[in-house]
Amino acid sequence: MIDSDEILTDSLNKNILKELENPKYDAYTCKRKNYSLDRGNISNLDRSLIFKSFLKFEGKLHEQINNVRAGEIKGYVDHFSWINCEDWLEDMNIYSTNQAEKWISEKRDWGKTKIVLLGLFVPPFLFLKMFFWEGRWRRGFIAGLLYCIGCSAEFVYSILKYYELKYIKPKN
Repeated sequence: MIDSDEILTDSLNKNILKELENPKYDAYTCKRKNYSLDRGNISNLDRSLIFKSFLKFEGKLHEQINNVRAGEIKGYVDHFSWINCEDWLEDMNIYSTNQAEKWISEKRDWGKTKIVLLGLFVPPFLFLKMFFWEGRWRRGFIAGLLYCIGCSAEFVYSILKYYELKYIKPKN
């Protein structure tokens, strides 16, 4: 199962066919090579790829199959996520709205002080984690820098939307 913005590489396709001759797992993952703004970089996140029909995806966006032992198939899915900055910003708007709605549905009861602290301290942590620990700087310094800033900003947008849903437009 792949998304409309993903393509199986030839090597991954061959490895899938080989593995399916004698499957050992109920689900399989592979690595994903993300192309955003014409830059390719390999994601450390596993991409759920193949699974038996009794398994179900969980989540609204970036769905995952949880509580299953999965095998990894060598190879990459080419993922063409954003063609330009406007496309990226549209996705950030969608993802941040979904994240805020998820926090509300999980009944997270964050007070205003906690919201401010999360907005101040989590984004720098996310930036450092992605830029240094995940090594995004190695895949193009400026592109990696801007990507990590954008992802950190997405958390801030999520916090702002949570605040709006909880304190400005509470649902009865």
